[in-house]
Amino acid sequence: MKGHSGTEARFALLGPVSADGCDGPIVLGSPKQRTVLAALLLNVNRTVSDDRLIALVWGEQPPRTAISRLQVCVHELRALLGKERVRRLGAGYRLRVEEGELDLELFERHRTAARAHAEAGRHAEAVPLLRAAAALWRGARAGRDQRHTDRRTRRSPVPGCAPPRAERP
Repeated sequence: MKGHSGTEARFALLGPVSADGCDGPIVLGSPKQRTVLAALLLNVNRTVSDDRLIALVWGEQPPRTAISRLQVCVHELRALLGKERVRRLGAGYRLRVEEGELDLELFERHRTAARAHAEAGRHAEAVPLLRAAAALWRGARAGRDQRHTDRRTRRSPVPGCAPPRAERP
């Protein structure tokens, strides 16, 4: 699936909610927009109702303008991610994500395969899968050396794309 600039995309839930294209990070807007994106990513390729999205963004007492504000959030997401990705279906929205584009899905795939190897006594085969799953998590972790985090962030978020250039001090 092609992203906003005609490239593949990556979506992340394992850490701060984010989206990346071949050109680098897609700059997301407000926390409400990120909440809508997170809800759609947690229900990837399924329709999430307007009522559910409103409850997630505004809680039990949404403003009277919640539906129009939700529409603005989704309109902005469509502009960032591509109209073909975010569709209005019935009384809700669906985010289309292809296989391998969501870190949570990749994590589950690695974890499931590692478990199968471990249960079959093939621990050596399980280890690299568990490491690959753990590597999908982003952000500061207890005991993590900052040099490792900096090195990871310089890698391209999308396979086949050049890594972002290091910033000069």
